[in-house]
Amino acid sequence: VKILSSLVLVINSNIDSVCNLGGDQDRAPLEKKSRNRTHLSSPRTPLKNDQKMERKEDGSENKAPRTRFRGKVAQYEDFAEIIGPLKELGVLGEGVTFTTMIGCSGHSPIQKAILPKIVEAISEQIIVPEGITCIWGGGDPVCKTPNRGGNIADVQNRLSSVLKFIGAVQRNDWISRVPAFVELQIGYPISLAMINGKKTFGGFDSTPPEGFETFMTQWQEKMVSTQLMPPSTAFPCAATAAYFCILPSLCSRLMVIVIPRAGRITLQEVLYLEHLLDEKEMAPVEIVGIEWDSMADDLLPDEKSRCQVKRILKVLKKMQTRHPDRVRFIHIK
Repeated sequence: VKILSSLVLVINSNIDSVCNLGGDQDRAPLEKKSRNRTHLSSPRTPLKNDQKMERKEDGSENKAPRTRFRGKVAQYEDFAEIIGPLKELGVLGEGVTFTTMIGCSGHSPIQKAILPKIVEAISEQIIVPEGITCIWGGGDPVCKTPNRGGNIADVQNRLSSVLKFIGAVQRNDWISRVPAFVELQIGYPISLAMINGKKTFGGFDSTPPEGFETFMTQWQEKMVSTQLMPPSTAFPCAATAAYFCILPSLCSRLMVIVIPRAGRITLQEVLYLEHLLDEKEMAPVEIVGIEWDSMADDLLPDEKSRCQVKRILKVLKKMQTRHPDRVRFIHIK
């Protein structure tokens, strides 16, 4: 009886500990802690209360929280109100490489065996040698079928141990789904995400959205890189405007990491970059495509109908031919 009573006390104590792990906001499922805490292929469980711990060299964590920023824009002009805090964090400004990761949609997940190799390659061949501290992009929930692989959110989560910040620009009706490990979040309304009368998450149009040209004329006074002004043949909207024009224009350079196993939005974004490089020869842009031999394999019927991997690769290869100094590939074996 004494033994059973002791077990009940231990079990109740453990249940109380689990139930008191933070509030309801940004609640994430519990997972087993890995002994190899700094291994890139092991995603970290997001901490509660908008905090993240810094890692020490021995793999332990100290108590210094990682700053988190949340802002919303109702119109283009509102971007002027949020750049101050982002500059203070060091993610915008002269000398900064604004890095955006696109592709790898939830409906076209990376194969499970390839995912950790992609994470390792991006870390060792891009983030570390380039001194990148923040990556923007995505804003989607982590992959719902982890047994099949992962999407852009899974890649970013696994890279968080070698980055100071991860940022996302997401439409207001979806921003609640942005994972908790994304420390920098900017929301925008549907009114800034319309093409031909239909709402979108990104892309471009041949005519500028209402008010965009006036805004860009005013924004030009703040720009570090005026060559990132939109080309005359393509005007970005939604997150594409933020990732490839508005925010990186306040930095010295734009780097875009493309994981081509993705859909229509990523195709639109690489087509926008093609317009940009073709018109602006001095634009400070570098594009890095991630490729592997089985990129189009293992897609389910519904995924095949939505995945644009072959078309995205075709555009990237064409861009590499015309701009070999600004477009390169990393091949994953």
